[in-house]
Amino acid sequence: MRRDFLHLSVELLQRPITDEELAALRRHAEHVRHTPAVALALKHHEQDIVHATVTKLYQRYPQQLERYALTEVKTRRDMRSVLGYCLYAVVLDDPDYAKDKMLYWYRTILNAFEFGQTFVEDAYRLLQAEVVAHLGAETSAPLSAMLDEAIAVFNDPHMG
Repeated sequence: MRRDFLHLSVELLQRPITDEELAALRRHAEHVRHTPAVALALKHHEQDIVHATVTKLYQRYPQQLERYALTEVKTRRDMRSVLGYCLYAVVLDDPDYAKDKMLYWYRTILNAFEFGQTFVEDAYRLLQAEVVAHLGAETSAPLSAMLDEAIAVFNDPHMG
């Protein structure tokens, strides 16, 4: 449950709900109603999305393949993790979930391996494009928005 709704549920034991709070709850309910479709679509297409992304990424940056052992395997694993945390944040309707649980930490890993901002942004923009291509614009919209959040975290100049 989103933290703001958790606090609201406690407050509502003491007072009536306002029109603004009711509207927020209705928006959230509508959002939650669509998340199973996003999750199911990602479940069916995740392997193809990640494979296509990694293939395109290393066609664009072949020199990165030789920097570390099992680079492609590790990239696939990491992209699946990012997608998983982003999906969970979508399901929870809480972008901070993915940021707090994975993205800030993962940024430090990306920085430590010195992949460079251009490579990292290209990697996750390619992932985002594959998500949209495989899931369709409507189904992918919340996941795509969460990937925008991930890219913003990875590119934040005040971190790392």
